[in-house]
Amino acid sequence: MVIMAMTTVELKQHSCVLRHSEIRHGRRSILLLHGLGDSSLAFEEIFTFAGFESFNLLAPDLPGFGESAQLVGKAPTFDEIVAMLGELLTRFGGDEVLLIGHSLGGGLGSLLCAADGEERIKGYINVEGNLTHADLFLSGQAVAHDKIDDFHDWFDRVFRRERKWRILGRNSRSTRRYFKSLAGCNPDVFLAMSHELVERGGPSEEHPVSELADLYLSLTLPRLFCYGGQSCPQETEHFLKSNNLDRLLFIKATHGLMIDETEMFYTRVLDFAREIF
Repeated sequence: MVIMAMTTVELKQHSCVLRHSEIRHGRRSILLLHGLGDSSLAFEEIFTFAGFESFNLLAPDLPGFGESAQLVGKAPTFDEIVAMLGELLTRFGGDEVLLIGHSLGGGLGSLLCAADGEERIKGYINVEGNLTHADLFLSGQAVAHDKIDDFHDWFDRVFRRERKWRILGRNSRSTRRYFKSLAGCNPDVFLAMSHELVERGGPSEEHPVSELADLYLSLTLPRLFCYGGQSCPQETEHFLKSNNLDRLLFIKATHGLMIDETEMFYTRVLDFAREIF
């Protein structure tokens, strides 16, 4: 078991609360990026899973989410978050980093790998990160409701009051965990992130699938795309297969597969870490 601590980290543009293990100079690091509306609680199990004692574990609550919700003023752009994460790696990450990004964190992860030039980041696990238009589930709905000036009512109605989510949560640990984080997020940041996800995660004249898909394809470092059998859209699965991308299916899992299939997921993370380091 790893001792977990939480620290508020003051950075140049945006500060954040960092959930982390004991930081030791010279150790390899694992950086974990959560999804839209979520928080570092999505990766809570890594701190108790045997085998990660030799790593610096870094799981920030991105600006506007989780414990960082109150630290943000104006909603950050993706580029600002990537710059913040680069600064975080410089301060805590060391020279060899494994990056794990879930959902929104997967899109940000691809941007971070590109910005890093694969200098410090030696491997990347993308957990249902946004690649195709079909992945834009909640973000797409948020943008659609914003266009009719209904976003804040929709957000409150669907995520704070709608009964079906409570029913789903009774049988889904990952759903319960997600809504625990979502309850504290900043809705304006959620909306701003949704707009940028839709812009960068959907097709355009320059990017027939999406900008994030092209960026993911361009990376040359070791990559693994993990996806749940109960959640990954057929369009995204077809994209993965047609481009012969390394991928791992978690048949029984939903979108929060690192919670639904904890043993399988973190065992595979350790295997991947051994392969790249």
